[in-house]
Amino acid sequence: MRPSRPRRPTGAVAIAAAIAAATAGCGSTGRGTSAHGSIGKATGAAIAAAVAAATDAVVPWRCAWLGDPVTAAAPGGWHLDGQRLIRDGGDGATGRAARALTRLVFLADARGGDDAGATARGVRAALDAAPPAVVVTLGGLGTDRDTIEATLGPLATGAPWVVVAIPGDREAIPEHRAAIGRLAAAGAPVVDGSQVRVIELPGVRVGTLPGVPWRTRLAAGVDGCVHDVDDLAALLDALTGPPGGDVGDDRPTTILATQTPPRQQGAFDLAPGGVHVGEIALAAALVDRGLDVVAQGAVDDLPRAAGAARRGAAPLFVPVGALDATPRYLADGTRVVPTGVTVTAGPRDVAWEPLRPRVLP
Repeated sequence: MRPSRPRRPTGAVAIAAAIAAATAGCGSTGRGTSAHGSIGKATGAAIAAAVAAATDAVVPWRCAWLGDPVTAAAPGGWHLDGQRLIRDGGDGATGRAARALTRLVFLADARGGDDAGATARGVRAALDAAPPAVVVTLGGLGTDRDTIEATLGPLATGAPWVVVAIPGDREAIPEHRAAIGRLAAAGAPVVDGSQVRVIELPGVRVGTLPGVPWRTRLAAGVDGCVHDVDDLAALLDALTGPPGGDVGDDRPTTILATQTPPRQQGAFDLAPGGVHVGEIALAAALVDRGLDVVAQGAVDDLPRAAGAARRGAAPLFVPVGALDATPRYLADGTRVVPTGVTVTAGPRDVAWEPLRPRVLP
């Protein structure tokens, strides 16, 4: 079984090798005096270098690899087939029987702020007013289990929907899984979006892309999660089939859920400060895949207008905004308020609208 967290040689091995190399040939000189003065300095430098290398010996979790074992149980009303979470009575079916409206909510980037729990409770009130089938959190909730649970708890506890929590740029994987495990043990319908990778509902299929492609952007360091182009290609194969596949009306609506947006034209991948944060490799991977929707994080200011579009060959890019309640303002003085997005998938069209907490912190 391939591990999701490959390791290089351990620090102890590296240090032992450095000491052996640095002290090789150490002994007396031809003049009967010790050479340990210069050799000692070399040994110290080598050991220091080995310690630095040992710090780098553990790489981040490659939690987007398709093939990791699933250790969690499916919530009530759902079952697992490998890394697919399937709603009972439906397997992502195609055809006329699957042509119904399905509501999904996407949320991201609470960032562990002091008001994260209050924001999540406000979101929960909005969800209760119009319950979706699935809530997907794209990442950026926090680093430690208590912070992550502060956001996931109000969203999942006692919910009639299932919450799929994907780790992003902030989550430490052990802490992320511990928070989910604690909530699930208490009966909350929540699963880890780095283990459950494809969500199947009648007429809708959602693929999760955990982590980010850049190790340097992980708030949790080596406890964070990365993905690469091979992970992405495997997920897209599972989600839509090989490039150039069927794009007819009878296929399910396909949605990629990712904190990392693909590089785009216009404002849909602009982070605060006007910086394009979209990933070029991700944009290239989506070409000719027949994907319908990309629900993406990392963009704080959600477009205010709702919209709808017909499913087609080009994906619809839907930024979900951020749950971060820290006061932030646009150049014109407008406050950037916490938001998510509701996506409604129909037989031929996809619609979206902002979802905001009922009460702002």
